[in-house]
Amino acid sequence: MSELVVNPADTVASPFGWHDVDGQIGAEYTITRGNNVHAYHDADDTNDSSGDEPDGGADLIFDFPYNPADPPEAYRDAAVTNLFYWCNVVHDVWYYYGFDEAAGNFQLNNLGLGGEEGDYVRAEAQDGSGVNNANFSSSADGSSARLQMYLWTNQANTFFLEVLNPDTVAGFYQTSPASFGPPVPDTPLVGTLVQAISGSASATDACEAITNAAEIEGNIALIDRGNCAFTDKVSNAQNAGASAVIVCNNE
Repeated sequence: MSELVVNPADTVASPFGWHDVDGQIGAEYTITRGNNVHAYHDADDTNDSSGDEPDGGADLIFDFPYNPADPPEAYRDAAVTNLFYWCNVVHDVWYYYGFDEAAGNFQLNNLGLGGEEGDYVRAEAQDGSGVNNANFSSSADGSSARLQMYLWTNQANTFFLEVLNPDTVAGFYQTSPASFGPPVPDTPLVGTLVQAISGSASATDACEAITNAAEIEGNIALIDRGNCAFTDKVSNAQNAGASAVIVCNNE
């Protein structure tokens, strides 16, 4: 579930808003950057801004699509915006507990309220240097902190199947690769999906020789899970000339 919030900056902790850096009315940035935080993606693990941060325009409206069923790159702007939001929220909340300028908090401009300046948080969304973790590192007051948010996966290798048509089922579907056979290629494998039919009692499980081999040949075979080993199903599809196999969960 996602929510669009309006004017979230605290007027005490961030009196000029989250996109200001000069301590005067008016935002200096329309991207996910400001006095407390500079958020961007680091998918290619360059340890620096990619230069394509989400832009909210003159009205600072950061409303980007998010669908957890899509691959991460499809909702990257939403992920960066979300990280920018929460880092700023933490800045503002902790301000009330004494983590202010004089105490060494993270701000580019301390607005004359003590402490060392120039140490906003560099927040990296979808960081490409790891998975299933996050970290935060900082040093002395006056040095920028760095936060890395990695992608989270259900397993070490997660792949996405994109259905192009028909429109009723088009979209991205999370998949798991087989534990046997060649690996999923780096270059997307594109083809027509054809339901495999076999002579077994459950015709779509491909547990026997496939009877519609002429339709399967050169295409991607769709097979239902169950009743026999995956290796048997794939072997039968391979014998029918399939270019690849997708096994659909029977639950």
